[in-house]
Amino acid sequence: MTLLFVEGFDIYDTVDNAGTNSTAAAGWSFYTQDASYGGMFFNGGCNGGRRLVCWVRNQRRCYVRRSFAANADVVVGSALQLTYADPGPASRQPCSEIISLANAGRTQIVQLAKEGGEAGRLYMHTTPAEEVVYYDVVPGSSQTNYIELQVIAGVAALFVDGFLIGTANVGSSSDYDNLTLGQIQLGYTTATNNISFDDLYLLTPGGAEFPARQGPITTVPLIPAADSASDNDFSPNPASPATRWDKLDDHTGSNPTDQDTTVVEGVLDGATQLVGCTAIRSFTGTAIGYVFSASYKSDQVSYNDMVLVAAKGGIETTAPPATIPIGQYQPGISDVQTQMPDASPVTQANLEAAELGVRLLRP
Repeated sequence: MTLLFVEGFDIYDTVDNAGTNSTAAAGWSFYTQDASYGGMFFNGGCNGGRRLVCWVRNQRRCYVRRSFAANADVVVGSALQLTYADPGPASRQPCSEIISLANAGRTQIVQLAKEGGEAGRLYMHTTPAEEVVYYDVVPGSSQTNYIELQVIAGVAALFVDGFLIGTANVGSSSDYDNLTLGQIQLGYTTATNNISFDDLYLLTPGGAEFPARQGPITTVPLIPAADSASDNDFSPNPASPATRWDKLDDHTGSNPTDQDTTVVEGVLDGATQLVGCTAIRSFTGTAIGYVFSASYKSDQVSYNDMVLVAAKGGIETTAPPATIPIGQYQPGISDVQTQMPDASPVTQANLEAAELGVRLLRP
């Protein structure tokens, strides 16, 4: 029914709260128990981009979390690789959670984990029904599989590369305080291993648009490539060259992030800055949706609001406004759309014909 978010981790350089190209810019919170024995980084992904890698050793913990609109029915999919060539010792130990779906109180309801070291199995565990579905892991292969956890009407299903592995009952509200899902967690391993995630999506199923799972999926990042034909109210900084898009096109690869070295700046109420974007990698067909986001900060003496704007064919769509605290860096706001502003499908041609950006609202 609703596509909540899509994440390919392609544009990120660092796991921190301070940069335009950080996981915080996409709404993730992260935790590393001991930086000497665990952490997160980004390296080569499944489709020429990047992926998120969580690594730990010596029984430490490392995870990322993200909240979403609460719903009893949820589907999450991710390309997953379990890698054993990590900074830890040669001996391997069983690891715990890989992907977890929890309620608002962070109580885990559905959990994908691994047991038994290199020759072990993936398993899906549900709460409070305490039912388990197993999937054998090829020992030491470090292969990538597309994993999907689907929870519909109190039944959790595990899919691997599009094939149903098994189902397990979640339980009922009479068995547990709150079975409504509202948080996803990646990682929280307590053993020695690497876990990598790529091409992630999360949705609430239902209706004709998203009746159930959608994967395996592939994510393709778009980056600014041209100034708007009409909405260029923000000033480029530095002022030369006078174009705006090249102040905003930070991404990994040939043009790495420069953090806040190049920016655009808006002052007046209603100031709008849009840019045309281009896909880093070509794709065919119709996408299930697109996500766009912005990072920003304010040096004004009063609060301001920032609104995400998408425009195509003379029609705009806007996301709910986000407040910019005085003098603080905000890691970002994002919006998910399943069709273009003019109701056309989400294709590469339509995305590259659209303009995306922000509008400043002053009190």
